[in-house]
Amino acid sequence: MSTQIHLFRSIKLLCLIIAWWLTISPAQAQSFAETDANYNIILADTSFAVAMMVTVPPGGKTNVHTHAAHFVYAMTPVHIRVTYTDGEVQELKGPAGFSGIFPPERPHYMENLAASDVRFLVVEMKEHPYGGRKKNKTKI
Repeated sequence: MSTQIHLFRSIKLLCLIIAWWLTISPAQAQSFAETDANYNIILADTSFAVAMMVTVPPGGKTNVHTHAAHFVYAMTPVHIRVTYTDGEVQELKGPAGFSGIFPPERPHYMENLAASDVRFLVVEMKEHPYGGRKKNKTKI
């Protein structure tokens, strides 16, 4: 086998490995603040946390995104569906004042099933970003 053919095959294999790695890399993490700027207002952005007011209209659906470890406080009654990219679906109904602290969240999108806007205060901790493929078993 000539050196040129061997080099071509090695480069081709390297490109395939890099393409595969990029599909599973945590670099796919997409901050909600970046993917859905039309649904959120940044209230504070520091070196360790970002606080945002999230408002999703009736029937609204976010883009796929992840969350760092975060705190959520529902400002309005909530009826949403969260669909994860791995196929898991969770539906949540709760009153205004519902709150929770959650670990980093894998890729998902959210749909507002309510007849009115849903509004959340979300505070994400930058020190604890979504880091990859581990499945978070925390139910919302």
